[in-house]
Amino acid sequence: VRAHCGDLYVESAGLDGVNDRLEIGAGAGDEDYDTHGPSLWGRSRRLENMNPPNDSASGPGGQHPLSDAAKAAQAKTHLLFRSFIVAVLGSFFVYQLDISYLWLSGLLTAVAAVLGIMVLVRYARLKESKLVLFGTISGLVVVAIQVVLLLTSVLFFNQVRDYQQCSRHALTQYASSICQTQLEKSLPQFR
Repeated sequence: VRAHCGDLYVESAGLDGVNDRLEIGAGAGDEDYDTHGPSLWGRSRRLENMNPPNDSASGPGGQHPLSDAAKAAQAKTHLLFRSFIVAVLGSFFVYQLDISYLWLSGLLTAVAAVLGIMVLVRYARLKESKLVLFGTISGLVVVAIQVVLLLTSVLFFNQVRDYQQCSRHALTQYASSICQTQLEKSLPQFR
């Protein structure tokens, strides 16, 4: 047994030239070619090489490798999904910015709804990742809530605009409560 650059060598006689060394940890990078030669030929007993080599055409987990067309379809679905998420978040944050940008928030919400439906259709057709499905459904729920919020803001545009202007200038909790009271008084009473 001898150590060299983080590798542990176990030498024993009578193994017909097989290198019985156990390599622990990554090398320092300055070893010569003979140090890594046996592991290139598969004779090393490095811990991660203890599994038998997989010579079959199947990929990890017994799945078949994806064709170029399948990879392109998956890349397009992921691009649509990312665009959908950006549209959902953009719609929400633009609405929070100012009521005068209500048109932009509505446009982003419509784009998000279309992209979300496109991603759901692609999931149903191509059986993409479950994470994409979960994210899309969650995003569509946010889009539905955003649609209700936008419709309410359109119906009560002047009241919401006055409330936003009042709350921007409110520096204390008392001033904020006055703004909220003014909003409640300006909304129609359904009794």
